Amino acid sequence: MSRQDLILLAFGGIQRYIAESHSTADLGNASRIVAELAKRAAEALSGQEGCALVIPSQSALARAAGPDASPEAPPNTPSRVVALAPEGRGADYAHAAAEHAHEVWRRWIGDLFESAGATPETPGFPDVMWSVAPASAGDYRAQWNLAQTTLAARKRVRTFDFPERTPAGPGNSGDPRGRFGPRPCAVSPRWHSEPDRPAGARDHEKHEELSAAVWLKRLWHANDKLPPKEQQKARKKAPEAKDIPLGFPSTAAVATAPYRAKVLDRWEDETVRDQVETLYDAAHKVMPDEEHHVVEAPVPALKDHEDGGGSDSAELKRWFVRNGGWWVVPETWDAETLVHKHRMRGSDAQRSVADTAAEAKRLERTVAEGRRAAENLAETVDRSPNPYFAILVADLDGLGKHLSEHADQDQHGRVSERLAQISDIHRSSIRERQGAAVYSGGDDLMAFLPAAEALNAADDCRRAVLQDPTDLSSDPDPTSISAAVVFVHQGTPLHLSVERAGELLAEAKSVNKKKALAVGYVTGSDARAHTVRPWTTSFVDDALEALNTFMPHCQGESERQQPVSPRLLHDLRSSYADLAEMARTSGLTETIFEGEVTRLVCRHGGNREQARSLLRLGRSEHDAPSVVPMAAARVAAFLRRWAW
Repeated sequence: MSRQDLILLAFGGIQRYIAESHSTADLGNASRIVAELAKRAAEALSGQEGCALVIPSQSALARAAGPDASPEAPPNTPSRVVALAPEGRGADYAHAAAEHAHEVWRRWIGDLFESAGATPETPGFPDVMWSVAPASAGDYRAQWNLAQTTLAARKRVRTFDFPERTPAGPGNSGDPRGRFGPRPCAVSPRWHSEPDRPAGARDHEKHEELSAAVWLKRLWHANDKLPPKEQQKARKKAPEAKDIPLGFPSTAAVATAPYRAKVLDRWEDETVRDQVETLYDAAHKVMPDEEHHVVEAPVPALKDHEDGGGSDSAELKRWFVRNGGWWVVPETWDAETLVHKHRMRGSDAQRSVADTAAEAKRLERTVAEGRRAAENLAETVDRSPNPYFAILVADLDGLGKHLSEHADQDQHGRVSERLAQISDIHRSSIRERQGAAVYSGGDDLMAFLPAAEALNAADDCRRAVLQDPTDLSSDPDPTSISAAVVFVHQGTPLHLSVERAGELLAEAKSVNKKKALAVGYVTGSDARAHTVRPWTTSFVDDALEALNTFMPHCQGESERQQPVSPRLLHDLRSSYADLAEMARTSGLTETIFEGEVTRLVCRHGGNREQARSLLRLGRSEHDAPSVVPMAAARVAAFLRRWAW
């Protein structure tokens, strides 16, 4: 067998680029962009003479999602590429692949800003790093360890790229403090905003101060020269072409998916259709035409409800499936909020609401009609839309260690195939749970889910790894998964919500031996709490099962169980010292202490099973085990009230 160099290529700054998003559409597009860059780099290596891909495997690369990946088939290309090249050619091939990724990025930015006449710079991104272990390093294991060590050292080297606000020119010596130059990007202040707006920017976006990198994810699906449109055109020419919606569902669309599914099940009811039509008309009146005609991507599980044809009912149903998520929530219908959201963006487009007293009254009437229609619709279907959604993030524990301890080309190839299979399982689970996946690479996952389905989806993700019979769960060091679920009000700024999910995942992975779950919430008023523990402990056989005892499993508004009163938290806090003393003197047995906690839980709307779960959760808390389960009680009270 001929000797080969081992190439290890990785992309840095991915999570930051994805998280720096003010809408789910930007978030989803950022994920697609970085996945497409990684895919292009892998393809560049694969196309080199004598070069063989290891991770992703050639078959996994062939199945990777394209640039127009949808929430139903999210990006799944790993951000790390491993390949074997002929001896002495590894550095050339790796350099060429990295340059190809940079060239692709520059071409996308250039196509986007073609009308500006110059290609804007995005210093420090994409950050493509690579290392090569020569054939002389030894066998595959030795090469792998050397490449890993070298790449880790490369990550610690920073180039300190930064954007110059104003270049020097005739009559000035530059503006190092940026007093007269472009303002920082409103979303990613590490870059400056572009003074020239790219073609495709809508009227209400033309006054936004965004960098070239942010404009790319904002208009990823809008520019005909960018890959998504090109792939859509090619796909439509194929026989039996299937429409794949571009974009990503909004947080409101995800939060209200179960409710809207129930409405769609009643679509043949004329009363239901009339109420939806009233919502549609009211929404149209408070939005400018340009925004009203923007069509969202549907939640994948609801897309099947769309009707074909062009009848009025079919068009109304299509609007409800794709754009109705925000409008079915009665709290949406607030005049001040709507004016701010749909009028006060500095757009020059003619608005439906003017500053005259007559039109102000017209707005009030429209808002009242919309709110009344939303309330009537909820009453008709005997269910309310939930303003909360959940973000699920998950990451395999110790995958790098597993790859190092099983450093064999064939084994790594099998791991790549297994990750692709886990990705498919995760993707299918998210769809069945009425969610939308941002990315699903097998080793990591981010998805948006309805509040009622989030914990079950987390359990699905864990079981997909646990059921692995060979590769990732093999002895002596099985790979597990850690996850975080954060419940968020749909009005919370998205970048803060994603940041919070990342913080909770970091807490879960800080647990000894990892294999942990963090669950938390952020309310509309920014009240927050969380609880962290391993999936299984000596006190709790299954953390998710214990938390699930607080979920309000019901279908109708009239059947909803009474939530655990927040007064429980007050009583636990005020009695903390006495309860702790009871626990200390009773030896943590079924005695006065547990009886008192059970009494408080039952008094405030819970039951004995929930009291037992709360006690076990408190004793298994990761950072501060406590017999008085304050952190778990906060999360439990939230779940009982809002996770429906």
